[in-house]
Amino acid sequence: FSEDPFRVYRVARFASQLGFVVSSYALEIMQSLKEELRDLTTERVYKEFEKAMNSPNPRRFFDVLKEVDCLDVHFPEVAALDCPDKHYGTTYEHTMRLLEHGNNLKMRVALLCHDFGKPLTPKEDWPAHHNHDELGEKPVREFCECLRIPRDIAKFALTCTREHMRI
Repeated sequence: FSEDPFRVYRVARFASQLGFVVSSYALEIMQSLKEELRDLTTERVYKEFEKAMNSPNPRRFFDVLKEVDCLDVHFPEVAALDCPDKHYGTTYEHTMRLLEHGNNLKMRVALLCHDFGKPLTPKEDWPAHHNHDELGEKPVREFCECLRIPRDIAKFALTCTREHMRI
């Protein structure tokens, strides 16, 4: 691990593809590499993200990164979803459950992004998140630009974020 911190993302992706439990020893090492993850190229991170999103259990990718406190390095919008919500207790849990229903990369990215505006709503109103669809546009754009998500997928995710309350 210490030779290549990128293995943190690779382990999370393999967990999503193969369904294994990461050992506590590996989790400790992964957590210790958090700062080194910031130096990884976006292209490499996107490739692992893409493979994880196409895996049988994309949620596992995010859960492993969350468990080792590394989710916020390249996925801060996803980490921010850990806020109170009427659906399943937190927006994170709601979003992760929705990922199970996507059947391709485009749909899963849209499902992942659709509630990015919820953490931006006034905390005193939680677990209600009025206008989160409109507030979500900016973080979806930033997320897609930062990861260099293909334009057609980014456009679909943005449309779904903006319109999901009206559909």
